Amino acid sequence: AGDGSDAALEYELFDFYGGVDDICKGMLRSPCPVNKTVEEVAEIVLRTDEEKELAKILKIKELPPEEAVQILWWSKVLIDDPLRICRAFRFAAKFKFELHPAFWMAVPFALEPLRTKVAGSRKFTEYHKIGGYGFKACSDFFELAFSRTFGAEGSLRLASALLGGQDGKGQARMLSQVKSFNVDVFRELAETVKPQGTFDGVELLGELMAAAVAAAEFEGVEDAASQLTKACDGMCVSNAMREAGLSPWRAYAAMMSEPPLPNSLDCRVAEACGISPASLARHAQVWDAMQICNARTGPEYSTEYRRNLALALVGLQHKDGELQKCFKALSFVRPPVRGTVLNAKGVLEVPNQLRRQVMQLFEVSTRLLQFDGPVEAGENLQKLFDLHPKLRDAFSPSVWMADDGKSLKPEFLPAKRGSDHAGKDGKK
Repeated sequence: AGDGSDAALEYELFDFYGGVDDICKGMLRSPCPVNKTVEEVAEIVLRTDEEKELAKILKIKELPPEEAVQILWWSKVLIDDPLRICRAFRFAAKFKFELHPAFWMAVPFALEPLRTKVAGSRKFTEYHKIGGYGFKACSDFFELAFSRTFGAEGSLRLASALLGGQDGKGQARMLSQVKSFNVDVFRELAETVKPQGTFDGVELLGELMAAAVAAAEFEGVEDAASQLTKACDGMCVSNAMREAGLSPWRAYAAMMSEPPLPNSLDCRVAEACGISPASLARHAQVWDAMQICNARTGPEYSTEYRRNLALALVGLQHKDGELQKCFKALSFVRPPVRGTVLNAKGVLEVPNQLRRQVMQLFEVSTRLLQFDGPVEAGENLQKLFDLHPKLRDAFSPSVWMADDGKSLKPEFLPAKRGSDHAGKDGKK
């Protein structure tokens, strides 16, 4: 009461559309007219020949009148603003409600405008909020978008229309149509990025979209990375989401490619680590792939999740466990090697052309040898070499320098443009 008394507020609720009952049932439904016939509603809603034909295909007028009115009116709501399809998913995720069956009958009327005419940035705004609701809400969204079929023949899926749109230049960019979706594979991949505590919604969106694309089969011949790129372009997503989705796939591609042939420096380091040159080359390849997943725009803790997803993607194709063993060995925790050791006078001096390879080999070999001390200065490097003399021999200048002591051996020289032969950084 306005006078500050303790009198209870009295009210009368007028519920013309059954909203209270829907809330009690946990059902998301559009209100619809209660005093109009199917014909009257159809006259209002079905404005084009295409819409009228679609209503015939879906046999809407053959349904019970109350159900037909519900579907037709929800069709009007979606046709007026197709983005409401995305909002329906957001509200369902936020309140943990189910979408009314009429929603899926109404969606085909607004599907094409949602795919091609709605600005992708508006869609991303809705999904950004879904990401903030947590792992289950986000994974349920992708699972529903990719796996739920609807339409006259049950052949339609929402993923293509939801994940894409008009990019910044007004061009339609979206996923290709989904032919099939393996829910079990998606759930297996999703588990690798399930947050343990703090999470970032945008990071989660990118990682789970990458997992969903991996579990789907699309029309056409474009690979998964291309599909992801189209979806990101169409939705004008942030750099953080793009990186979260694409970096695991790029790391996967790097691990699945053939490793470069080892040169004499690789062979000497392999001997110092007690493994074959081919195995060292594979470890070096996996190490480079792991760096692709390093978080540059997302939270630092996301690096581990991205690497786990990349390894799980490899596991879908590479069943012998070789890459997984390399990954495990290289996950040994130690401080990063500092570039200052490459010019430690009296201990190690590396030519500019070999700095990248030597840095890579230090990162790999210290992990294979499980050396957890810092490698930041000459005295650190001396300690490492004292513990592992073969590693000192491996990084001896005589390994890469020619007999004149001034020039590099031919195998370490940069490849000439147009040549099929190369040193370490460009070798076949």
